[in-house]
Amino acid sequence: MINTAMLVQEAGNNMSMWKDYVSVCFDPAHILSELTFTIVFDFVLLWLGYKIFFKGYILPRLRRDIHRDIDVEHGYVHAQDEYDNDPELQNLLKRAMEEDDSLF
Repeated sequence: MINTAMLVQEAGNNMSMWKDYVSVCFDPAHILSELTFTIVFDFVLLWLGYKIFFKGYILPRLRRDIHRDIDVEHGYVHAQDEYDNDPELQNLLKRAMEEDDSLF
């Protein structure tokens, strides 16, 4: 089993660990590789995920569902809209009209 006290004493005696640490931290190749990986993985992948997944899928779906809920809540029926042929919306509107006649 490795004794941690011996490792600490050895690191304090020859300081090779700290020399390696400093050489890695200030090595220009290491700095450039870290910047490259940061740009590629953090910026590009997050940007693509935002553009494709959030703006392309989640946001339109939320807008459509919220719009439908507001229409049902206020009893509004669009004259010409993609919701005209939606039987689920029509059933929700009918139920809302039957429950509270004061809204209409």
